[in-house]
Amino acid sequence: MQQIFLTAPGKQLYARLREAISDFDAHLRAAAGTEEDLTRLFAMGPRIAAAADEYIGRAE
Repeated sequence: MQQIFLTAPGKQLYARLREAISDFDAHLRAAAGTEEDLTRLFAMGPRIAAAADEYIGRAE
């Protein structure tokens, strides 16, 4: 699994995953708790999950 970090695709996938999580965290911290804020946050879930699935799939 460590080898994926050494490849360009692995680094790109890791960067996308970190960006998605960072975006989610930033929105969560800034959210005022309105329904619109929560809807926007939950919409990010599939993006994070897809990046994680792709990353894990390549690591196996």
